[in-house]
Amino acid sequence: MKKILITIILFVISSTSFAIPLGLQDYSLLSTRGNTSITNGSGVSGNIGSSNTLTIDSTATIYGDVFYGNLLDNTTTIQSPYTANQNADSNYWNSLYEDISAASSTAGSMTADLSNSFSNITENTVLNGTGSTEPSVFNISGNIDLGNGDTLTLSGSASDQFIINVDDGATFGLASSIVLDGGVTANHILFNIKNGDLEGLGGTKLFGTFLLPSGNLNLSGGANLIGSVLTGGAGTDNISSGSMINMSISPGTSGIPYTGPTANTILPELISEPSPLFMILLGLIGLSVIIRMRKTIYYL
Repeated sequence: MKKILITIILFVISSTSFAIPLGLQDYSLLSTRGNTSITNGSGVSGNIGSSNTLTIDSTATIYGDVFYGNLLDNTTTIQSPYTANQNADSNYWNSLYEDISAASSTAGSMTADLSNSFSNITENTVLNGTGSTEPSVFNISGNIDLGNGDTLTLSGSASDQFIINVDDGATFGLASSIVLDGGVTANHILFNIKNGDLEGLGGTKLFGTFLLPSGNLNLSGGANLIGSVLTGGAGTDNISSGSMINMSISPGTSGIPYTGPTANTILPELISEPSPLFMILLGLIGLSVIIRMRKTIYYL
């Protein structure tokens, strides 16, 4: 009798299917308060979330599942086997926004050494990792404004992690780029842009996870970003004119999904506790399993 009951319990649990909403780390592009537009030959590899309207024109290419709150303009360019899914629950999007805000606040409270503090970054600059197991923290009290081939180089080993707090916005203009040196990888980099937007223009190359709790994204003119962008601004996150997120631009592989690491290793440590919505869902899962178990036992 006990063996039969255990078998039934395991069957009930294994056959119970629930759609757990995605968290911050599951998205390549996430807009929790605004709209999203992907047009003019642009592409995204990874999941996309937009709390309001998501516009994807017929020239865009999407390799990932798509989640939207109010309206999706086009699904024809979402590659198989990925799907489009509506989630009109405002609590879900608000919960993600709160997670972005919490992560930004935690990152912003971290202390940087005096040598790692800047007023603005407007020319070629190198930020050096410490080789420690703890993230190297850099604070920029103004903005990042690069162009004309300028570079922001992050130098360190494959184990180095970077948290870069920017009080205002970040603009990477014509042919400027983030350069990774010494083995640094995109999944070990977090830009916390507290009060502004992120712009990548004219062929710029960006690496890392970008938190924008009050701002939005604009990638245009063939800009390329490896990592993720998580926004809380009320405007539109725009990817246009052949710009890409997590799409390879290497010769011979251009236009196919990037296969390197992109899931940020720092982000989970910045969110101190699971969102309330996630905990409620776990509770509902447990309750449903218990109810089904009771029904099964009754029929025994």
